[in-house]
Amino acid sequence: MGKRVLLFLIFMILANALFAQVYLGIGGGVVVNDINDYDTNVYGFTIGPHIFVDATYIKASLSVGFGGISTYEYFKATRINISLVGKFPINLGFLTLFPQAGVGYNSFKFNGAYSSKDLEEAFTHVGFIAGLGLDLNFTNNFFLRPETLFHFIPVYWDGGAPLVYFSLCAGYWF
Repeated sequence: MGKRVLLFLIFMILANALFAQVYLGIGGGVVVNDINDYDTNVYGFTIGPHIFVDATYIKASLSVGFGGISTYEYFKATRINISLVGKFPINLGFLTLFPQAGVGYNSFKFNGAYSSKDLEEAFTHVGFIAGLGLDLNFTNNFFLRPETLFHFIPVYWDGGAPLVYFSLCAGYWF
């Protein structure tokens, strides 16, 4: 049932995009990934560059993060995230608010004395993404975008916390 609802929502967003004026935007900035799962005692964060391509109703993004993860010991971590989300922009004049949902792929690489492939496999996954973004439109073309995304990992859906992404980017509409 959940898969059907998700497919229906994606279909509706794509159908609206076919009948609406679509703008192409690109941008980049910084993203912070907060990892706090109290059930599995995994804590940490990564920070790094974030780039995206936005076509009004669809956004593809790539981010890379560097930081650390602590379970019962500390690991240096490198994270790569690729995501594709559907958006529903709500134009409020100077501001454009957009709820968004889609899929994302995370890949973690850990370095440390005791880093293990099991831990990397636990954090390398495809999951459901949902979040909220806001475009602050300074001109017809230039915008600033703060954004929060929650990445739900299927392994953790039984009570674990999602990965949380906070990003701040600048972009340009063509």
